[in-house]
Amino acid sequence: MSPSPKSRTDKVRRALAVDGVLLGVTLACALAFNPAIAGLFEAAPMSPPPIATGGLGSLGGLGTVGALSIATPASNGVGFTATLDRSSVMVGQDGEVRAELVITAPTEAASIERRDTDLVVVLDRSGSMQGDKLANSRDAVSELISQLGVRDRFALVTYSDEAGVLVPLAFADARNKASWQSTVSNVKADGYTNMSAGMDRAFDLVESSRAAGRAARVVLLSDGLPNLGDASPDGLFRRATRAPRGEYVMSAIGVGEDFNEFLMTRLADAGTGNYHFLADGADLGRIFANELSTARSTVASNVAVSIRPAANIAVVDASGYPLDKQASGDIVFRPGILFSGQERRIWVTFRVRADNEGTIDLGDVQLSWNRDGASHSLALASRPSVTAVASKDAYYGSIDKDNWERSVVTEEYNELKTRVSRAVSNGRKDEAMGYLRDYRSKNAEANSYVQSAAVDDNLSQLDGLQEEIEGTFEGEDQRQKQNIFSKSTSQDAYKSRRVGQVKK
Repeated sequence: MSPSPKSRTDKVRRALAVDGVLLGVTLACALAFNPAIAGLFEAAPMSPPPIATGGLGSLGGLGTVGALSIATPASNGVGFTATLDRSSVMVGQDGEVRAELVITAPTEAASIERRDTDLVVVLDRSGSMQGDKLANSRDAVSELISQLGVRDRFALVTYSDEAGVLVPLAFADARNKASWQSTVSNVKADGYTNMSAGMDRAFDLVESSRAAGRAARVVLLSDGLPNLGDASPDGLFRRATRAPRGEYVMSAIGVGEDFNEFLMTRLADAGTGNYHFLADGADLGRIFANELSTARSTVASNVAVSIRPAANIAVVDASGYPLDKQASGDIVFRPGILFSGQERRIWVTFRVRADNEGTIDLGDVQLSWNRDGASHSLALASRPSVTAVASKDAYYGSIDKDNWERSVVTEEYNELKTRVSRAVSNGRKDEAMGYLRDYRSKNAEANSYVQSAAVDDNLSQLDGLQEEIEGTFEGEDQRQKQNIFSKSTSQDAYKSRRVGQVKK
């Protein structure tokens, strides 16, 4: 017979009476300054002591617990904080702990928000684009051209069997804009999809004419699968990484039902830009306008987060961003640029192996970015840490209700949707259903202790998601339904995990 809620609560309170001492020591030790990671970024400037809070709050009658939150003083207007969703792990298990990193950018004057911009559109004009998709694309590019200021520069690269520069990078004066509009209206669809050639031409164009103080952005559009040139995912991914190395951005737009959404999201991440899915291309104008507005209001580029995990700690995810393991052992991911007034929220998932009870440091965490030709960095001034406990009640009692429910609803649920969409895309129904079962079981058990209404609501959504999945495996048009489900679900999950990434 399982213990009653009151009995379980009493156990938690007794366990936490002991654990509270350990947690108090943990919080006190954590306030000591930890130097920035040497050798990877410039040394972080000395700053006043950080603000560390215990985040004390009631957890559904289970007592109070401390969840370490570190708020480091801002540098050059850029803020960086970290908050854990729990303060303990179980001894003898590979425990999962999430830290929400919040990156804030300064709000700049209107002159900065109209930063001079170089915008290069890379347009798929292969045979599959014929009809409404190409017509909508031409209209959207024309609308984009009309929004450019005289100090902005624009270029158009198209690709099919080969790639060509239809509009060389030039200032958007009245004469050029009129000529460009005529050129765009005459773009025709034909041939295969040599995406690699289109990317190469666009990147060469940007890198051969970079000018100090200007924001640069490449927007790649495709409706199909690369089938000519270097069509390998790894080859295209390596190309996309040219953008952050050159301190510019590449976003990716998929149109229709035939492109590989997982490839396009990977390319957008590698290019530190945004990913968009449009069923028919009718909303391209809004997407282009958003990309232009974001580029104009850039206040920091080449933003990167570096984590040096402590012993027995692994970094397993960062809201889906590619994790780059350095020779030093540091884990780096690159969320791209910061635009004026932006607040980015990124969940980093740690796997913690605890062999004995006691305090465990997760590691050093540092943010770096470039601005106005100078490099900057900002380290969390103390290491986030957790306490290893042997009591299951103490472990569940250490979960911070507000932080945990955000980590479940925002991060874990959308990670689930990403996995499910990939399984459905590959026609693997049983695999998709298995993901749902595992997610439900894990979070239902935790929530029997935490008592989060938000997580209860989230778990109730699984029935609807299950029905959607089952529906894609019924009828004669299963492949089409699976395709649309995968694209729409993966895009929704992608954007929901990256809170604050896209400019509103």
